[in-house]
Amino acid sequence: MKYLIHIIILLLLSNYSWAQKLSVRIIDNSGDPIHAATIYIPEIKQGLISDIDGQLQIILEEGTYTMNCFLPGYKETKHRISISKDDKINKEFVLKKDSLYFDNSHSKTDILANNIIKESNSKAPEYDNAVQWYKA
Repeated sequence: MKYLIHIIILLLLSNYSWAQKLSVRIIDNSGDPIHAATIYIPEIKQGLISDIDGQLQIILEEGTYTMNCFLPGYKETKHRISISKDDKINKEFVLKKDSLYFDNSHSKTDILANNIIKESNSKAPEYDNAVQWYKA
């Protein structure tokens, strides 16, 4: 029985020694951390989400992995990472803003809509007097 317990402990420890720790920090162009960014690793069919500091950690076996990093409003990035035995890797991924998502205050349609609203508000007194006979 003692041998069985020792064998189980050795197997558990040896499995842990083959695992390598990968730490990733996800930031934007200005260096600010990006919260809730997703990293998907297709080789292990697993996804991770960054914390409030833009960080995440995973323990992986030795090998090469593709990391797809994405968040709505940012361009998706792909990174290839090779992990060797006993590696502790720290990576930093930079996500760039996607031009598809932009600040609506600078939109041409918003500027046009604001001009129409301003013009109709300026003519409101004219239209108010135009229909004097109508009573609600």
